[in-house]
Amino acid sequence: DFGRERQRTLDQEVLEKSKRFIRDAVSEDKPFFVWHNTTRMHYR
Repeated sequence: DFGRERQRTLDQEVLEKSKRFIRDAVSEDKPFFVWHNTTRMHYR
């Protein structure tokens, strides 16, 4: 479901997953690339 509450929390949820991915890659000394786009930049 992609209702209003999900829309409000999605950016934070994806941010946490992106940060975890970066932390894991750094701790494993692996190169990484993250393209992190938020939904709020298109929100009025």
